[in-house]
Amino acid sequence: MKKYLFILRQAPYSSYQNLEAIETALALATFMQKVSLLFIENGVLQLLRDQNANLIRHKQFTQAYAGLNLFDIKDVFVSNTALNQFGLRKEDLNSNITIINNSQIATLMQQNDIVITI
Repeated sequence: MKKYLFILRQAPYSSYQNLEAIETALALATFMQKVSLLFIENGVLQLLRDQNANLIRHKQFTQAYAGLNLFDIKDVFVSNTALNQFGLRKEDLNSNITIINNSQIATLMQQNDIVITI
């Protein structure tokens, strides 16, 4: 089994790449691959509660993060630097997450076979 780490660094609806990344992650998890997600920089905004993509006519994909456990994706990480940058707290976010620092991010990247940055 391969271990995949998706690093999501873009704002939620800036492009369709975020949607494609989460769909790919879910597909990999369906085929029993180990998938982890890491939200850094503007990517942390994808986890904000109560987003409404209908206002900008975009597919509402951020709700999928609430169901990651159904696909056995349990490792969801958020950069503490990104949280601080936007003045966010864990309670502001939508998913069951683990907050990690920059040295932990480096370790996480080394622990995975494939790292995909979006």
